[in-house]
Amino acid sequence: MQPYLDDGSLRVIGVVQEQHAARARLYAQWRQLDWPIYVDSLNLLDHRVVPIPMLLDASGIIRARPRSPDALAELMQQSFPVEAPPVGLKLPDATELRTQAEALDSARAWRDLGDACFLTGGLDAAVAAFEQASLRDPSDARARFRAGVALKRRSESEQAQPGDAQAAIDSWAQALQLVPNQYIWRRRVQQYGPRLNKPYNFYFWIDEARQAIRARGDAPVVLQVEPEGSEIATPQKAVQVVALDDPDPEGRVDRDASRVHIETLVTPARLRPGHAVRVRLTFEPGAAWWNNEAEGLCVAGTLPPGVELLELRALTAAPAAAETRERRLWELELRISPDQPAGPLEIPLYVLYDVCEDQQGVCLRLRQDVQLQLEIDAAAASIE
Repeated sequence: MQPYLDDGSLRVIGVVQEQHAARARLYAQWRQLDWPIYVDSLNLLDHRVVPIPMLLDASGIIRARPRSPDALAELMQQSFPVEAPPVGLKLPDATELRTQAEALDSARAWRDLGDACFLTGGLDAAVAAFEQASLRDPSDARARFRAGVALKRRSESEQAQPGDAQAAIDSWAQALQLVPNQYIWRRRVQQYGPRLNKPYNFYFWIDEARQAIRARGDAPVVLQVEPEGSEIATPQKAVQVVALDDPDPEGRVDRDASRVHIETLVTPARLRPGHAVRVRLTFEPGAAWWNNEAEGLCVAGTLPPGVELLELRALTAAPAAAETRERRLWELELRISPDQPAGPLEIPLYVLYDVCEDQQGVCLRLRQDVQLQLEIDAAAASIE
C-alpha cells in the first residue's frame, strides 16, 4: 500500500517494531485504524526509540520530523512537488544477494542476505546468513538482533529446531550487550523476561480488544502465536520469596527419558549478580498421555545457595478428562544474590508427573531432571 492517496495528498502510515505481525493487525482492527501499518520485525529502520513521527510526501521523501501532533497536522496542510514517479515495494532478490555475499564475504553482505531471506520466508537461510555475518564481525549488533528475530520466528513454525527459542533470547541479549542503549532491543528481551524487569504488561490489551471487536459484530484477527506466560505477566516490584518443594530428595522415582519432552527458556541466561531471571518450562507428551486422575505435575528441587524462588506457577490447568495430550506450560522466577560470584551457575530442578503409556494403558509416576544453565557476569547487559 502506498503512503499517499490517488490525488497525491499525504496519508498516515504506521511502522511498528513487533515480532508478530498478526498482533499488530489485531490492534489496528480494535482501534479501527484506517491507515496501513508496516511491521518492522528486523528493525530495518534502525530505530532506537519510538514513536518517531515523520512527514513523508508522495515522492517518498521525508520532509519533516514534527515533534507534536499539532505540528504534524499543520505540516499535512502543505503541498510538496512530486519529484519522481512513486514506485511500489519490491522485495529483495535473495539469489542475487547470496552471490554478492559469497563474493564480498563481508558481515554487511551476509546481513543483507539474511534480511532478504527473512522477508521472503526462508527462515533457515536467514538464520544461517545472520550467523555468517556475526562470524565475519562479532561486533555487528544488528546481525545478532536479527538472528534472534529469525530464530524466534522459526521456533514458532513447522521448521522449529530444538533450542531455537533459547538461541533467540541469547542473540537478543548479545545484541543488547553490544548496544546497551537500544530501547527496541531491550523491550524484545523484557517481553519474555522477569516480572521484576518489566516496564508494563506487553499484551494486556488483547482480551479487551477481542471483546470490543466481537461486540461490534466482527470476528477478531486470528493470532498465529498467542502471547502467554511472561508475555502477559504483570510487572511486580514488591516480591516475596517462596519455598520450592523437594518431595523426592533421594531420587527414588523412576526417571523418564522419552515419554515427555521438556524445553527450557531462560531469560536472560547471562545476568548480573542481584538480578532476576525468568524460566519457562514447556512439556510436550510424546507417545504418552497425561494422567489427570493422579497427583499431577510438580516442579521441584533444592536451590543452590544465593538463589531465591520468587514465583512458581502452572500456566496450563489440567483438563477435566482423565487422559489428555495437550502442551503444558509452567514458569518460575528466580533472583540471584548480589554476592553470587562470577562464572557458570547450574540450578538443578526436577519434574514429577503422571502419564499413561497409552490411552487407558499402564499409568506411571515419573521423574525427569532439568538443569538450568546460567552465566553470572557483572558486565552483562541489564534488562531493567
